[in-house]
Amino acid sequence: MAQRLHASSDIATVLLTAGSTVTVQVASKKLCLTLEDFLEQPPCDSRTLLLSIFVPDWGSANVTFETSRASPRPFGNAVSYVNSAFLARLSEAASSGALLIEDICLAFGAFGTKHAIRARNVEDFLKGKSVSASVILEAIRLLKDAILPSVGTTHPEYRVSLAVSFLFSFLSSLANGIMNSVSVSSPGKHVKVVSDNLPIRSRQELVSTDNCKQIGKPINKTGVELQTSGEAVYVDDIPVPKDCLYGAFIYSTHPHARINGIKFRSSLASQKVIAVIDAKDIPSSGDNMCSNFRMVDDEPLFADSVSEFAGQNVAIVIAETQKYAYMAAKQADVEYSTEDLEPPILTIEDTIQHNSFYHPPPYLVPKPIDDFDKGMSEADYKILSAEVHNSFR
Repeated sequence: MAQRLHASSDIATVLLTAGSTVTVQVASKKLCLTLEDFLEQPPCDSRTLLLSIFVPDWGSANVTFETSRASPRPFGNAVSYVNSAFLARLSEAASSGALLIEDICLAFGAFGTKHAIRARNVEDFLKGKSVSASVILEAIRLLKDAILPSVGTTHPEYRVSLAVSFLFSFLSSLANGIMNSVSVSSPGKHVKVVSDNLPIRSRQELVSTDNCKQIGKPINKTGVELQTSGEAVYVDDIPVPKDCLYGAFIYSTHPHARINGIKFRSSLASQKVIAVIDAKDIPSSGDNMCSNFRMVDDEPLFADSVSEFAGQNVAIVIAETQKYAYMAAKQADVEYSTEDLEPPILTIEDTIQHNSFYHPPPYLVPKPIDDFDKGMSEADYKILSAEVHNSFR
């Protein structure tokens, strides 16, 4: 597919780095080509038969191998923005003892080219050199001349920057003599999140400070680099374990009403329902609690006999597939009654009339950082009167 259809193949990039050769049968001829030459050939037709792919043994002594890819999602079936594979054999200089690059292969693919390529100009420059800051900078400059996305490729600058970052990370590790990660220094606090327990690995470093942010100046959202690069692991990215059941919530459609019962319209989805779980099914030793924050009122998991707001969880449908669970939840008819219940509080005016206010805990109350009255009196523009309406409580 990489040769005929110019598919963005990750494995082709890896095989190219390893110096693989391809044996093909074309009519009565048997040809043995390097993978690089094979990819350069015109697309194979129905007369071409792929016989074998040979991957040479580089051994393990003084050999470093690394692959990288970036995609809209870290899941393996997402097409890469760019992929890379690097292989280097190192040796120690007799005079200085520094690590020298004896041989190196650098392959890149999926960046907006027909097939994976070797960055030959960078390889030729690096061979026989000891990695230093100046060598890395020159290698990056040469790489930008080799990674040229074709016209019409989406996000071309981003793809080039990814290729540069992959090479920089690899060469930096060679300069240190070990494969390690780059640490970020900051005067603030470091919070490292490592999802080692997931089938997909990712790492996020959050840097925060206690300094006050200046009003009117843009600031970066925490974790934005991980999310915008597509490396953040979301729930839908995690493979579903075998033999799972699936659930879908039934939500209240009334802001303040008594829940009398739940019925399902007759359908295929309702026949696939295995169970319906609500507040009554929680064991006496358990708590009907969805979230619990310090000094903040607990939020119940299910509405218990009375729904407190529209959209509150009433129950959860358990079914054989996620599709059936969603369909059954949408086809559920919840019986409500409002007898002997106060009307819902929906506006600020209703809130004031019923004296129904939310008092945040002390640690959530904003702390003044200066004299407000003095600042307003010295301001160029004065707010004489104002009234603000918001659709949210």
